[in-house]
Amino acid sequence: MWPIVKERIKKKFPVKQIGFCTWENDAIPKNWIYEINKMDELWVPNYQMMVAARRSGITPKIEVVYFSTDTDKFKKDVQPLDIPPLKDTFVFYFIGD
Repeated sequence: MWPIVKERIKKKFPVKQIGFCTWENDAIPKNWIYEINKMDELWVPNYQMMVAARRSGITPKIEVVYFSTDTDKFKKDVQPLDIPPLKDTFVFYFIGD
């Protein structure tokens, strides 16, 4: 965890401390759990993340806050490219931070 976050967690705030966590696995890393449990709430982007957080020992209230993307904006009427070397193969495409 970043030092500035650790320092702020130590202090008492008159407001809620809310964490936002994404993780592409079925369990939260063990070294995150202690720090996350200091929060008043944890926000996650989907139900699967909520289940993973609970199973990992996260105790604060968990809210699912979905990413807000208008996927219709990206739908195009485009025919797939015909690339003979890729015919009948599996193509995996990922965009992430």
